[in-house]
Amino acid sequence: MKYYNTIPGAGRFYYSKPGKVNLKLYQGTDLKLVFDQDVTLIKGKQNVIIHDYNANPLILERNFDIPYPLDPSKATFDTDTIAYIRFVNLMYESEGHPTAMKLQYQYQYTLHPLYTNADKDAGLIPDGKKVGDATGDATKSAWLNLGTPVAFGESTGFQQVPVKKTTYIAQGAARIDFRIVVTAANGGVPGETVMDDVDWLLKINGKFYTDYWTITTGRYTTHYFAGIRSKATFARAYSYAEH
Repeated sequence: MKYYNTIPGAGRFYYSKPGKVNLKLYQGTDLKLVFDQDVTLIKGKQNVIIHDYNANPLILERNFDIPYPLDPSKATFDTDTIAYIRFVNLMYESEGHPTAMKLQYQYQYTLHPLYTNADKDAGLIPDGKKVGDATGDATKSAWLNLGTPVAFGESTGFQQVPVKKTTYIAQGAARIDFRIVVTAANGGVPGETVMDDVDWLLKINGKFYTDYWTITTGRYTTHYFAGIRSKATFARAYSYAEH
Protein backbone atom coordinates (compact mmCIF):
# COMPACT_ATOMS: atom_id res chain seq x y z
CA MET A 1 0.00 0.00 0.00
CA LYS A 2 1.51 3.31 -1.09
CA TYR A 3 0.70 6.52 0.74
CA TYR A 4 0.98 9.93 -0.86
CA ASN A 5 1.51 13.28 0.83
CA THR A 6 -1.03 15.97 1.62
CA ILE A 7 -1.32 18.97 -0.67
CA PRO A 8 -0.67 21.72 0.38
CA GLY A 9 1.73 21.13 3.25
CA ALA A 10 3.61 18.11 4.45
CA GLY A 11 2.31 15.25 6.51
CA ARG A 12 4.33 13.21 8.95
CA PHE A 13 4.19 9.45 8.77
CA TYR A 14 5.46 7.19 11.52
CA TYR A 15 4.92 3.89 13.29
CA SER A 16 3.91 3.66 16.92
CA LYS A 17 2.70 0.98 19.29
CA PRO A 18 -1.07 1.08 19.96
CA GLY A 19 -2.05 3.07 23.02
CA LYS A 20 -1.29 6.53 24.38
CA VAL A 21 1.13 8.65 22.31
CA ASN A 22 2.32 12.18 23.07
CA LEU A 23 2.42 14.70 20.21
CA LYS A 24 4.29 18.00 20.36
CA LEU A 25 4.38 20.70 17.68
CA TYR A 26 6.93 23.52 17.65
CA GLN A 27 6.58 26.75 15.65
CA GLY A 28 9.15 29.14 14.22
CA THR A 29 12.94 29.22 14.43
CA ASP A 30 12.73 29.73 18.19
CA LEU A 31 10.81 26.43 18.45
CA LYS A 32 7.85 27.77 20.39
CA LEU A 33 5.79 24.87 21.77
CA VAL A 34 2.26 25.33 20.38
CA PHE A 35 0.77 21.86 20.78
CA ASP A 36 1.33 19.24 23.46
CA GLN A 37 -1.30 16.54 23.84
CA ASP A 38 -1.69 12.83 24.35
CA VAL A 39 -3.68 10.84 21.77
CA THR A 40 -4.78 7.23 21.86
CA LEU A 41 -4.05 5.18 18.77
CA ILE A 42 -5.48 1.77 17.93
CA LYS A 43 -3.96 -1.04 15.91
CA GLY A 44 -4.02 -0.20 12.21
CA LYS A 45 -3.66 3.02 10.25
CA GLN A 46 -5.08 6.34 11.42
CA ASN A 47 -5.04 9.97 10.29
CA VAL A 48 -4.36 12.33 13.20
CA ILE A 49 -5.66 15.76 12.12
CA ILE A 50 -4.63 18.77 14.23
CA HIS A 51 -7.10 21.51 13.31
CA ASP A 52 -6.80 23.72 16.42
CA TYR A 53 -3.84 23.95 18.80
CA ASN A 54 -6.25 24.18 21.73
CA ALA A 55 -8.58 21.35 20.74
CA ASN A 56 -8.33 17.60 20.66
CA PRO A 57 -7.13 16.30 17.30
CA LEU A 58 -9.46 14.43 15.02
CA ILE A 59 -8.50 10.80 14.46
CA LEU A 60 -9.77 8.96 11.39
CA GLU A 61 -9.29 5.25 10.95
CA ARG A 62 -8.18 4.29 7.45
CA ASN A 63 -10.51 1.51 6.37
CA PHE A 64 -9.50 -0.14 3.11
CA ASP A 65 -12.09 -2.89 2.94
CA ILE A 66 -12.98 -3.10 -0.76
CA PRO A 67 -16.52 -4.16 -1.74
CA TYR A 68 -16.44 -7.14 -4.09
CA PRO A 69 -17.60 -7.74 -6.70
CA LEU A 70 -17.66 -4.19 -8.06
CA ASP A 71 -20.79 -2.85 -9.73
CA PRO A 72 -20.63 -4.25 -13.30
CA SER A 73 -22.48 -1.21 -14.68
CA LYS A 74 -19.36 0.85 -13.92
CA ALA A 75 -16.94 -1.42 -15.80
CA THR A 76 -14.92 -0.32 -18.82
CA PHE A 77 -12.08 -1.84 -20.85
CA ASP A 78 -8.70 -3.04 -19.46
CA THR A 79 -9.28 -1.73 -15.91
CA ASP A 80 -12.27 -0.86 -13.84
CA THR A 81 -13.23 2.81 -13.47
CA ILE A 82 -13.76 3.01 -9.74
CA ALA A 83 -12.04 5.35 -7.30
CA TYR A 84 -12.91 5.77 -3.62
CA ILE A 85 -13.29 9.23 -2.09
CA ARG A 86 -14.14 10.39 1.40
CA PHE A 87 -14.87 13.96 2.49
CA VAL A 88 -13.92 15.43 5.89
CA ASN A 89 -15.61 18.60 7.20
CA LEU A 90 -13.04 20.81 8.97
CA MET A 91 -14.59 24.19 8.10
CA TYR A 92 -14.59 27.09 10.58
CA GLU A 93 -16.96 30.07 10.58
CA SER A 94 -14.35 32.17 12.41
CA GLU A 95 -11.17 31.46 14.30
CA GLY A 96 -11.86 28.97 17.05
CA HIS A 97 -15.49 28.48 15.97
CA PRO A 98 -16.19 25.35 13.90
CA THR A 99 -19.18 25.49 11.57
CA ALA A 100 -22.52 24.26 12.88
CA MET A 101 -23.61 23.35 9.34
CA LYS A 102 -23.68 19.87 7.88
CA LEU A 103 -22.01 19.87 4.47
CA GLN A 104 -23.19 17.74 1.56
CA TYR A 105 -20.28 17.03 -0.79
CA GLN A 106 -21.28 16.41 -4.41
CA TYR A 107 -19.43 15.30 -7.54
CA GLN A 108 -19.95 15.32 -11.30
CA TYR A 109 -18.09 13.17 -13.81
CA THR A 110 -17.78 12.88 -17.58
CA LEU A 111 -20.01 10.39 -19.39
CA HIS A 112 -18.64 8.18 -22.18
CA PRO A 113 -15.43 10.05 -23.11
CA LEU A 114 -13.94 7.02 -24.94
CA TYR A 115 -15.26 4.17 -27.04
CA THR A 116 -15.17 0.93 -25.04
CA ASN A 117 -15.27 -2.79 -25.77
CA ALA A 118 -18.95 -2.65 -24.83
CA ASP A 119 -19.46 -0.12 -27.65
CA LYS A 120 -17.59 -2.44 -30.01
CA ASP A 121 -19.71 -5.44 -29.05
CA ALA A 122 -22.87 -3.39 -29.55
CA GLY A 123 -21.72 -2.10 -32.95
CA LEU A 124 -21.70 1.53 -31.76
CA ILE A 125 -18.21 2.51 -32.94
CA PRO A 126 -18.37 4.41 -36.26
CA ASP A 127 -16.05 3.78 -39.20
CA GLY A 128 -12.61 5.25 -38.68
CA LYS A 129 -12.82 4.93 -34.89
CA LYS A 130 -11.67 2.18 -32.53
CA VAL A 131 -11.77 1.22 -28.88
CA GLY A 132 -9.97 3.88 -26.84
CA ASP A 133 -10.68 6.77 -29.26
CA ALA A 134 -12.48 9.84 -27.99
CA THR A 135 -16.21 9.79 -28.71
CA GLY A 136 -16.43 13.54 -29.24
CA ASP A 137 -19.81 13.72 -27.54
CA ALA A 138 -18.82 13.48 -23.89
CA THR A 139 -21.24 15.17 -21.51
CA LYS A 140 -21.44 15.65 -17.75
CA SER A 141 -23.42 13.54 -15.32
CA ALA A 142 -25.93 15.03 -12.91
CA TRP A 143 -24.54 16.27 -9.58
CA LEU A 144 -24.41 13.27 -7.27
CA ASN A 145 -24.16 13.13 -3.48
CA LEU A 146 -20.94 11.73 -2.07
CA GLY A 147 -22.26 10.06 1.06
CA THR A 148 -24.54 11.98 3.41
CA PRO A 149 -24.16 15.47 4.97
CA VAL A 150 -21.41 15.59 7.62
CA ALA A 151 -20.93 17.90 10.61
CA PHE A 152 -17.60 19.38 11.69
CA GLY A 153 -15.06 16.66 12.40
CA GLU A 154 -17.08 13.99 10.60
CA SER A 155 -16.23 11.96 7.51
CA THR A 156 -18.42 10.49 4.79
CA GLY A 157 -16.33 7.34 4.78
CA PHE A 158 -14.98 6.05 1.48
CA GLN A 159 -17.55 6.22 -1.31
CA GLN A 160 -17.37 4.71 -4.82
CA VAL A 161 -16.97 7.31 -7.57
CA PRO A 162 -16.92 6.48 -11.31
CA VAL A 163 -13.81 7.65 -13.19
CA LYS A 164 -14.42 7.67 -16.93
CA LYS A 165 -10.88 7.58 -18.28
CA THR A 166 -9.84 10.03 -20.98
CA THR A 167 -6.74 8.09 -22.07
CA TYR A 168 -6.54 4.48 -23.22
CA ILE A 169 -3.93 3.17 -20.79
CA ALA A 170 -3.86 0.42 -18.17
CA GLN A 171 -4.47 2.83 -15.32
CA GLY A 172 -6.18 6.05 -16.23
CA ALA A 173 -7.37 9.29 -14.71
CA ALA A 174 -10.05 11.87 -15.38
CA ARG A 175 -11.29 15.21 -14.14
CA ILE A 176 -14.09 15.12 -11.58
CA ASP A 177 -15.85 18.28 -10.42
CA PHE A 178 -16.90 18.91 -6.82
CA ARG A 179 -19.20 21.30 -4.99
CA ILE A 180 -20.95 21.59 -1.60
CA VAL A 181 -24.61 22.22 -0.82
CA VAL A 182 -26.17 23.02 2.55
CA THR A 183 -29.96 22.86 2.77
CA ALA A 184 -32.00 24.72 5.38
CA ALA A 185 -32.39 21.47 7.33
CA ASN A 186 -28.59 21.31 7.61
CA GLY A 187 -28.10 24.95 8.60
CA GLY A 188 -27.97 26.74 5.26
CA VAL A 189 -29.11 30.39 5.27
CA PRO A 190 -29.75 31.90 1.79
CA GLY A 191 -27.62 35.00 1.20
CA GLU A 192 -25.47 34.29 4.25
CA THR A 193 -24.01 30.79 4.29
CA VAL A 194 -25.39 29.65 0.93
CA MET A 195 -25.96 31.59 -2.29
CA ASP A 196 -29.73 31.07 -2.57
CA ASP A 197 -32.55 28.64 -1.80
CA VAL A 198 -32.62 27.14 -5.30
CA ASP A 199 -29.49 24.98 -5.31
CA TRP A 200 -28.19 25.78 -1.77
CA LEU A 201 -24.56 26.15 -2.88
CA LEU A 202 -22.11 26.85 -0.06
CA LYS A 203 -20.86 30.44 0.08
CA ILE A 204 -17.09 30.92 0.56
CA ASN A 205 -15.88 34.52 0.88
CA GLY A 206 -18.88 35.78 -1.10
CA LYS A 207 -18.71 33.19 -3.87
CA PHE A 208 -20.10 29.69 -4.13
CA TYR A 209 -17.62 26.86 -3.71
CA THR A 210 -16.62 24.62 -6.59
CA ASP A 211 -13.45 22.74 -7.43
CA TYR A 212 -12.11 19.88 -9.51
CA TRP A 213 -9.40 17.24 -9.19
CA THR A 214 -7.81 14.71 -11.48
CA ILE A 215 -8.78 11.36 -9.97
CA THR A 216 -6.96 8.11 -10.75
CA THR A 217 -8.69 4.74 -10.96
CA GLY A 218 -8.10 2.37 -8.07
CA ARG A 219 -7.01 5.00 -5.55
CA TYR A 220 -8.50 5.83 -2.19
CA THR A 221 -8.72 9.60 -1.81
CA THR A 222 -9.45 11.86 1.15
CA HIS A 223 -10.62 15.45 0.64
CA TYR A 224 -10.05 17.61 3.72
CA PHE A 225 -12.24 20.73 3.58
CA ALA A 226 -10.48 23.07 6.02
CA GLY A 227 -10.27 26.81 6.70
CA ILE A 228 -12.33 29.84 7.70
CA ARG A 229 -15.35 30.22 5.41
CA SER A 230 -15.34 34.04 5.24
CA LYS A 231 -11.66 34.46 4.32
CA ALA A 232 -10.15 34.72 0.86
CA THR A 233 -7.30 32.53 2.09
CA PHE A 234 -9.69 29.63 2.69
CA ALA A 235 -7.64 26.48 2.23
CA ARG A 236 -8.72 23.00 1.34
CA ALA A 237 -6.30 20.12 1.37
CA TYR A 238 -6.31 16.96 -0.66
CA SER A 239 -4.58 13.70 0.01
CA TYR A 240 -4.80 10.23 -1.40
CA ALA A 241 -3.64 6.71 -0.81
CA GLU A 242 -3.30 3.79 -3.17
CA HIS A 243 -4.32 0.34 -2.07
